Amino acid sequence: MNLVQVAVASFASFVLSDPKNVLDAQTAFVALSLFNILRFPMSVLPMTISTLVQVSLTNIIFICKDSHYRKCTVYNKTLSSFH
Repeated sequence: MNLVQVAVASFASFVLSDPKNVLDAQTAFVALSLFNILRFPMSVLPMTISTLVQVSLTNIIFICKDSHYRKCTVYNKTLSSFH
């Protein structure tokens, strides 16, 4: 979704959620500026999650190399799938 679609969906849900909610210029511009501020963190989020998963898998592989955990078949399957 691009910024325009997110803004339209957000404004529509704001207005339709309660009859007392009125979309005035101040509310619209504050919301648009917040969407603009959040654009970069939300675009980096998938890459951050991917990196965290890779780090976690690396730690699991490191633990699997320990002789104590080699007896566990789940760790062996995980370890062999990465080689």
